[in-house]
Amino acid sequence: MTEPQLKYYLSSPRFNAYLIETGNDFDKAYELYKVNIELSEAFYPILSILEICLRNAIHETLKIHFDDQYWFKNHLPPEFLQFVSDAVQKATAQRKNITPDRIIAELNFGFWNRLFNRNYTSLLWKELRLIFKNIPKHIRQRGTIADALYRIRTLRNRIYHYEPIFNNLQDLEKQYNEMLAFLVWLDKDLPNMLSDIDRFGNILQKAKSILE
Repeated sequence: MTEPQLKYYLSSPRFNAYLIETGNDFDKAYELYKVNIELSEAFYPILSILEICLRNAIHETLKIHFDDQYWFKNHLPPEFLQFVSDAVQKATAQRKNITPDRIIAELNFGFWNRLFNRNYTSLLWKELRLIFKNIPKHIRQRGTIADALYRIRTLRNRIYHYEPIFNNLQDLEKQYNEMLAFLVWLDKDLPNMLSDIDRFGNILQKAKSILE
């Protein structure tokens, strides 16, 4: 594709970020744009496993603690109800049966992140901390989990909104490793799910070669 075509379809402000990074080298900027997509794609397996495993671990723990499959509706402060309402609406629009498991699947990452807010420490942390069986004791604190989830959620949202994530590859690698550590905190066997589908290391090297 030509530069005018790319700027038309991608928008000049979006593509200019890649031109600036590559010293206004169009071919290199185009390759960087594509490898940014590949980097985003490479995060999909670990983000998918992390989010699904975390939410189900929380669900299993809190439904037992509250003795209620609808704990997310019946035992949380009112500020959580909008998350639940949005999840129900989404499931309804898709003509799916409104079951506890379906609502859990539709609740967004912001909901799960918010459960670790300091305001709910007395209500939830005593139970939620049990989910993280392998976290070292000296960092097994609500704030550690909340901060990690905030960073994961921030990167996740950038990826899902198709934003550039190539800007700091060293930090990107650090965040990937933090996600791996988070999986281990939940269960040491979870990273094994990535063994035959993980492309992050290879794509990271490809990105580095373009930016050299």
